[in-house]
Amino acid sequence: MASPSSKDNGEATTKVGRGSLAVVLGLGACACLGAASLFEGSSENNATQVNNSPVRRRVLQGEDAMATFRSTLPDYTLTNLQNSASPQSQAFDWLSGIPNLDTSDTTRMTQLFAMATIHYALDGPNWSRQSLRGPNDFQWLNYSHPECYWDPQWTHACDQNGHLVNLNLDHVHTDATSLAMPAEIGLLSNLYSVSYQVEMDVTVEDLLPPQFFTLPKVQSIALSTVGGTLSSEIGTLSNLRSLAIYHAEELANSNTYGPLPTELGLLTNLTEINLVNTGFQGPLPSELGQLDKLGRIGITGTGLQGAVPSELGLLSRLTTIALVNNPGINASLPSELGMLSRLSGIDMQGNSLSGPIPSELVGLTDVSILDLSRNKLASSIPSELGLATDLRRITMEDNQIVGLIPSEMALLTRLTDLNMAHNRLYGLPSEIGLAVNLDHLNVGYNEITGLPSEVGLLTSIESFDASHNAIIGELPTEIGQMGPSAGRRMWALDLSFNSINGVLPSEVGLMARLSSLDLQNNNIAGPLPASIGMLSYLQELDLSSNSLSSFVATEIGLMDGLKKLNLSSASLIGDIPSEMALMTSLTDIDLSNNPSLSGPIPEVLSDLVLVHDLQNMDVTGNAFLSGEVPSGLCELNSVNRTYCDQGGRCAFSFDCGQLCGCGTCACNGGEVSRSGDVFDGSP
Repeated sequence: MASPSSKDNGEATTKVGRGSLAVVLGLGACACLGAASLFEGSSENNATQVNNSPVRRRVLQGEDAMATFRSTLPDYTLTNLQNSASPQSQAFDWLSGIPNLDTSDTTRMTQLFAMATIHYALDGPNWSRQSLRGPNDFQWLNYSHPECYWDPQWTHACDQNGHLVNLNLDHVHTDATSLAMPAEIGLLSNLYSVSYQVEMDVTVEDLLPPQFFTLPKVQSIALSTVGGTLSSEIGTLSNLRSLAIYHAEELANSNTYGPLPTELGLLTNLTEINLVNTGFQGPLPSELGQLDKLGRIGITGTGLQGAVPSELGLLSRLTTIALVNNPGINASLPSELGMLSRLSGIDMQGNSLSGPIPSELVGLTDVSILDLSRNKLASSIPSELGLATDLRRITMEDNQIVGLIPSEMALLTRLTDLNMAHNRLYGLPSEIGLAVNLDHLNVGYNEITGLPSEVGLLTSIESFDASHNAIIGELPTEIGQMGPSAGRRMWALDLSFNSINGVLPSEVGLMARLSSLDLQNNNIAGPLPASIGMLSYLQELDLSSNSLSSFVATEIGLMDGLKKLNLSSASLIGDIPSEMALMTSLTDIDLSNNPSLSGPIPEVLSDLVLVHDLQNMDVTGNAFLSGEVPSGLCELNSVNRTYCDQGGRCAFSFDCGQLCGCGTCACNGGEVSRSGDVFDGSP
């Protein structure tokens, strides 16, 4: 039967919708070995086109046979069949039009009818094919294709008996604004798992009608919705193993969800639960503690409130718990979490947890990841944590943790990442140097007053951030030993915004592969060591707001990989060394607010603009630069130059008109045009 909405073996409409539906059913599915075509013994000519339009049937089955089949349908379907425009009536007409259909196989007919009803109910005639593999791949309701192959994405849609177990609507798009799964999904009694990815205004109830909860074999559910309430009938799905509910991101402003039903505790075969960016309200049900097969809990970005149930400590098979970005989850961490001997990962960042960190976590010898960042934890770090010997990453940033990092943490020989930033810690133990595998150490934004020389033993370190603390005194010379072992590369050192004084130790030049060095806002004195020129991989150097006094060593020109140089407010004196012209990778130079700089801008710096990549230069707040600006600097994206020739005419000793690429430039607060005209009335 040819469809009036398609031709040439199923030519598709190409109407693009703003939404998408996806259903993936895949647990335990077998290859579809027994799927038959939609008709028996038909010729090639009879294997005609897709019929997905709501027209009356042309080829009729025996009236008695169809009447018999109709009598097997449930009352809710019979009611809808009274409406000739309903998805059920359209599906019945399509089924009646299949040539030579074996009407004795009522199981097959029921499956075909249910699938066709789903197709019409979900706006199937207007599905877009743009995301599919080709213009002729989409075969829904095509008489010449078995239903197990209606979508080219399907590989294991049916079992060996031809029963649909995996319903896959991936890459199906429609511009319909609101849809609902029909009750007839309850006729697909062999479904193992169901996943709907829907970027449209649908709720949980729209996707899971009451009849869905009668399916005895469902093992996996994944939904993408904009709200709704999860029915208490979920507890009837005794074979359910995986439950995932995601929020439709494109409709993020609509996010009204109900509470989680306590009947989740009846799902004794459940192995994982994932709730992502949903607005479920109320408490996290304590009944989850009854699910002794549960291996993973992932609850992210919800509106759940209250304490983490202590009953979770009963989940002896739990390997991962991720309660992330749920600001309503508060109170203390239950000590019972220490009973979860199989736990390998704890991620509870972004909640409102308070109180101490339970020392019972010491029993979690298999935990490799512990993330408690962005909470309100307000205690010291328990020393017992050093006994969790498999820990590889600890993140506790942005809490109110106080005290000293316990020396016992040096026992964590597998630790690679330690982030304790934004707390109230006041010290690093000397034993920190024993953490020989530490790659990343961040203790920025604390109250640390000093660095132990043992930091030089961190030969595997790649980044070290101790910025925004209260570190005083000179840098230990051992700092130059950080990170050179086994081909490792220490690429970032940030000690900015402290009170470090004295000169920069020459050993810093041993950090040969350093790419970023930030020492701004300290009291470091000059001269800079000549060894700084050995940092040939350095790309960013910030020594602003220090007391360098003498200008940088001429060896700075050896850093030909440097891209950004900030020496503003560094108390520099003397001339700009011409060796800076050798820094051929520079894109940004900031020499502002060094009133004791003297002499002209070296002419050779023009090459950094004309030949290389220099884009921005700031020399504001200085009293130097007699003569003209080198003509090559006219091509800079921006040149800031004020207070030129203090007390004199702005354009007299600094010809802003030379800056042909700048339009105007600021001099002593006045604007000077390309021609050198001063607009502020200067003499």
